[in-house]
Amino acid sequence: DRYLITFSAYACEISLRVHSFPPMSIKKDNVWTGLDIKYGSALVENAGCTLTTIEAPWARGLKMLKTGEVDLMLNMSKNKRREEDYHFIGPLRIERIRLVSKKDSLSLIHSWEQLKKLDAILMLQRGSYFGAKFEDLIDNNIILKRKLRELADNNIGIKLLKTGRVDALVVDEIFIDNLPKEIKDLLDIHPLIINSDPIYYAFSKANFDEARIEKLQKAFNQLSQSPEFIKFSKIQ
Repeated sequence: DRYLITFSAYACEISLRVHSFPPMSIKKDNVWTGLDIKYGSALVENAGCTLTTIEAPWARGLKMLKTGEVDLMLNMSKNKRREEDYHFIGPLRIERIRLVSKKDSLSLIHSWEQLKKLDAILMLQRGSYFGAKFEDLIDNNIILKRKLRELADNNIGIKLLKTGRVDALVVDEIFIDNLPKEIKDLLDIHPLIINSDPIYYAFSKANFDEARIEKLQKAFNQLSQSPEFIKFSKIQ
């Protein structure tokens, strides 16, 4: 293939951090599938490499990516703080962050002013970034900040919502869209878009120098021209 790019100087095996987050990462019979696996494999194979998986929650995965214990994470928002530790390639798609609550348990939030006045237990995935506006809101709202809860797994968040132990979950819309209908029917998805930003492949700066990243960027440029990837990248 004249488009194949290889790392002739490296034994090229790239480890991807995974954790249960349908439809991105799905574990069944100890085998990982999903869109992260599909597009993680597509990128590294375009670069002549093979993909392996390492299971870890999001926050732990970030630390492992920083130290080089894992090579790659997907679905990463980019900001100045993260760019100190990670190389970003992409984007993959536009992430949309929404507020989700148990049906009829809260008034629907349409605006930031309503969110600022909310007196509720909010829950979000530990280590996630939901945009500067949301960070500022939490930092400046004592009530919400005190009631904020962090968790490793959004599936646990859905269970806590159903039992009424928390009031609302802050989460990527793609996760909610993938829930079974019988669960979605028990939830309200609030109109306010908390954040809408591109998300990327993130590679460890501990493991990848500029030359290797340049080759991976070329591999992404090839991948991003495929009709299937173009369709995927428009998912919101």
